[in-house]
Amino acid sequence: EKMAETTPTGEFFQVAIDGPAASGKSTAARLLASRIGGYYINTGDMYRTVSWTALVLGISPDAAPDAVVVQEAKSRLLAGPAALADGLTDTPDEVLEIFSEARKYGNEDMFFEFASTSKITYPGSGISCIAASPRNIERILAAMKIQTIGHDKMNQLRHSKVFRCYDDIVSQMRVHMNIIRPKFQAVYDAFEREFAGMHGVHWTKPNGGYFITLVLPNGTAKRTVELCRDIGLIITPAGAMFPYGVDPNDNMLRIAPTYPSLSEIARAAEVLACCARLAIAENGAE
Repeated sequence: EKMAETTPTGEFFQVAIDGPAASGKSTAARLLASRIGGYYINTGDMYRTVSWTALVLGISPDAAPDAVVVQEAKSRLLAGPAALADGLTDTPDEVLEIFSEARKYGNEDMFFEFASTSKITYPGSGISCIAASPRNIERILAAMKIQTIGHDKMNQLRHSKVFRCYDDIVSQMRVHMNIIRPKFQAVYDAFEREFAGMHGVHWTKPNGGYFITLVLPNGTAKRTVELCRDIGLIITPAGAMFPYGVDPNDNMLRIAPTYPSLSEIARAAEVLACCARLAIAENGAE
């Protein structure tokens, strides 16, 4: 609020909020934007728009949506491969190298790609980078000449000492994988027990990333979240993976099992499944 009060008229400042998955980043950002009269921009919505575009165009979820967007690009796109290095299996997904593909269609200048080590080292204390076409890099460098950005050179040095090459990043992410893979498995085990034989219920088993998508019968996702909240379990809001948080079928939940302990995840997954079964029964869908 003090920054908002002292910022000269006609100028603006930016606040970036980062943190572990499901730690409340979006909630805190919305509250802050409302309090200081600012704009709330969710970069996750940008990523999800790519998937939504693929669905609207009838592209299979198994296809690379990047290829569709490269060919259909009508305006500049800002993208960040949030889970590119976060593998959960020994056969991680491969992501299309977007600039080489865009060059084939004459759209190389339409893309900016951002990356950071935020979820590789520590949330909020990683280093970031940007990739773009040579022409766009020239524009960025020209703009930065008149900006007063003081980079944390000690932090950059720390990262350069630990990550000397891409293979070092891969090795670090395998350490993460060994920590979070049992948590994902605990969720799978609970769902397989609790949802056995139920029609209209299934879930993803991703090769990487931070989330599991639980698909329930239509009209039961919000009620499941309410039932969980009533007994003390707070989960990601229904519709969180859709633009503007609106799930037209009210049937999808995003599970983020990376942050809590393994024992907490196992118990929470059982409670979530129990609440979902009750919501389904109330809805007459079981």
